[in-house]
Amino acid sequence: MKRAYSKSQYAKPYERYCRELYPAEAEQIFQRAEDYYLEFMKDMPDLGENMMAKNMLDWLTIISFYEASGHRLDGKALLEIKRRAVEKMKFIGKLVDGNRSKWPYRLLEKAYTNFNRMQAEHQAKGEWLDSWKVEINPDRRTDGFSFHLVGCPIAKHAKAHGYGELLPYLCKTDHYLTKVMHARLIRTQTEALGGDCCDYWYVGDQSPLLEDYRDLEEIRISHISAFFAVYRTAECDICHGKTDKTLENLISVLPVLDMFSSKLYNLCNDAYRDFRMLCTSTAYVSGRMRLRKFLNGGKNMKKYLAMLLALVMVLALCACGNTSAPAADPTQAPAENTGDANAEQPAEEDLVSLAQAEGELVVYGSCEEEYLAAACQNFEKLYGIKTTYQRLSTGEVQAKIEEENGNPSADVWFGGTTDPYNVVAAEGLLEAYEAENASHLISDVYRNADGYWYGIYKGILGFMVNTDELARLNLEAPQDWQDLLKPEYKGLIWLSNYNTAGTAKLVINTMIQKYGHDEGIQYLVDLDKNIEVYTKSGSGPSKNVGTGECVIGIGFLHDGITQIIDNGYDNVQLVIPSSGTSFEIGATAIFKGAKHPNAAKLWIEYALSPDCVNIAKDNGSYQFLVIDNAEQPSQAAEFGLDPDNVMEYDFEDATANIKTYVEEVMTALAEAGADTGDGRFKTE
Repeated sequence: MKRAYSKSQYAKPYERYCRELYPAEAEQIFQRAEDYYLEFMKDMPDLGENMMAKNMLDWLTIISFYEASGHRLDGKALLEIKRRAVEKMKFIGKLVDGNRSKWPYRLLEKAYTNFNRMQAEHQAKGEWLDSWKVEINPDRRTDGFSFHLVGCPIAKHAKAHGYGELLPYLCKTDHYLTKVMHARLIRTQTEALGGDCCDYWYVGDQSPLLEDYRDLEEIRISHISAFFAVYRTAECDICHGKTDKTLENLISVLPVLDMFSSKLYNLCNDAYRDFRMLCTSTAYVSGRMRLRKFLNGGKNMKKYLAMLLALVMVLALCACGNTSAPAADPTQAPAENTGDANAEQPAEEDLVSLAQAEGELVVYGSCEEEYLAAACQNFEKLYGIKTTYQRLSTGEVQAKIEEENGNPSADVWFGGTTDPYNVVAAEGLLEAYEAENASHLISDVYRNADGYWYGIYKGILGFMVNTDELARLNLEAPQDWQDLLKPEYKGLIWLSNYNTAGTAKLVINTMIQKYGHDEGIQYLVDLDKNIEVYTKSGSGPSKNVGTGECVIGIGFLHDGITQIIDNGYDNVQLVIPSSGTSFEIGATAIFKGAKHPNAAKLWIEYALSPDCVNIAKDNGSYQFLVIDNAEQPSQAAEFGLDPDNVMEYDFEDATANIKTYVEEVMTALAEAGADTGDGRFKTE
């Protein structure tokens, strides 16, 4: 049904995302969102009917779903929704190249010129009085296309109605689509975050101009601007020792400052050496922080670096009842993560109380959603800690954590193959922890030596086939890897996407370890001729075998057991490759920079206990368990799976080379003329 908010470009993406996360209450959320939207429309500013007015409809839709979901669909959800929407628009990149194509810039200029003309006509009649003013190329740029938006109605509406916390995320979405068009948006300020205007400057992603703004590109300008905006509003409160919400907000964005400082260290060592001299004065900062002035360097750079360090000193020393570690010597390079998992850990009873004091835990889960939900609900029940989760493929989690770069939106990772875990661990994005319950692991194979992740289950890689469809086609089930290359299976095989699924990455490593580097990649090129679809998630093939949409699925055999037992598909047969196969270790880990570190440690202890793993088989997951005090699922043995009947898997090689291997496989597929577009390689 069409709802009042349907005119917004965010309507369908929000509904899809909501159905994914909250299927049981989605319709109620939609109705509440519509009610909020209609209420917000009563206070709609006079923008007229034009291209700019649609921005306000989008904003009203965003805050309507924010309220309707009980603030669960927050700024981070907005970024994810926008990211997914842009993923579906990748085809634009085949039509528009910001490095070579001038016509998109000319179209933008024409559109804004027409808007200015129309606005002048209507304002002369007393209409469109609350809209944006557009200044086209006020800085006289000769490259790309630039303009300023002045007088942002969205920023005014947000501040008037108490939605300022969403503005940094909304501003960040402006950057997303540009990458699809092989361009970048250079921005130094927005009105939403305290600037005089919203400045836009689009250039090609190969433009040498970006070199001058490389820091701005790397650290996400919207987050930095948000940081500046927050502390500008709080500066007086800090100096007077107040401990209100503004101080809490400042503390919450300190990871952004840490990232910012480390980037700057590599760019301006001289300024860092002047830190101590410049920061001996009272830590009081006033006036607006303009990033474009900051980028001018010289005295200005030193001044602003001093201001940033001063803020850290205030937060470290202010008498507000909070404790913090001593400030690091700013003249030294940022310390590398040593991964000291042997550091003293709190006793279990202390850990529980510390975790309960934090009161919250956020989980990214890459196991099946039924088990993920049950595990999170049980944790919340056992410890009284509010636990929220989001189901993502391992590749999606890896991409999010790399983008967030030490300022994660979740605390722990649960489930999914260890290859992506090892990649982000090597990048310093996981937190080492020596878990007490790790003593119950049946082998050291099932843990990272430095404590970056722990195994919770073991899954066997193989084939799932639809016996009804094979009988109809008069075909035998494949029994080994080489059988999958037979021409009679053309268009019948499904695998997961090498770019998004840990399962598919395991397949790459398995083939390279089984056949050798070149032969393994060639095998995957040959296999591609018979593959119809590459699903986003590793469990995607198994979920479509029972229905017959997929005739032969490559994946973990416990997912096939789920389809047989829980979904009643007795036409699904499991095949263990006769020449040998590999296995996954499903893991759990703590993200570096987790907002709830003690709750995260408690989760690791919980995940390595029967309280967590024994509920898997009751919630559609039949993997072999790897702790000695757990009850193994009898169903796995009933279907002939043997946890020890697997090839020796080289985890070190997989960790060190999987990114390169994925690139090599995709390149080889493209060179062979394979279709590597979204039609086959699914990202949704």
